[in-house]
Amino acid sequence: MASYVKRMYDAGIRLNLGTDAHDAGKAALSEMLLLHEAGIPMIGVFRIATLHTAQDIGHGSEYGSIEVGKRADLILFRRKSTKQPWRPPRDKDGDQGWSGVG
Repeated sequence: MASYVKRMYDAGIRLNLGTDAHDAGKAALSEMLLLHEAGIPMIGVFRIATLHTAQDIGHGSEYGSIEVGKRADLILFRRKSTKQPWRPPRDKDGDQGWSGVG
C-alpha cells in the first residue's frame, strides 16, 4: 500500500490525511510518519497534513499555513533538517508521550 501512496504523490495526486479515531492527534501523527516511511519527503508530509487538508475540508482561508490572519498552533524544533521525522519520547509503558492545545 505504501508504494501506491508514494506513486500517487510522485504523480502529483493531491493527498491529505484525516481520522475519526478517538485520539485524533496521535492518529494524525501516526499517518504522517507512515507517509514519510513510504518515501514522501517530510516537507511534503507537512504540506499534506496542514495546507492540503485544511483546503480540502473548506478551511484553507483560516488554517493550513502560517500567514497573517490565519489561526495556527506552532511548534518549533531545534533541527536543521526535516529529513528525519521527530518521534515523541516513550513513557515507561512504551507509549508515546503527547501534549497539545485544542
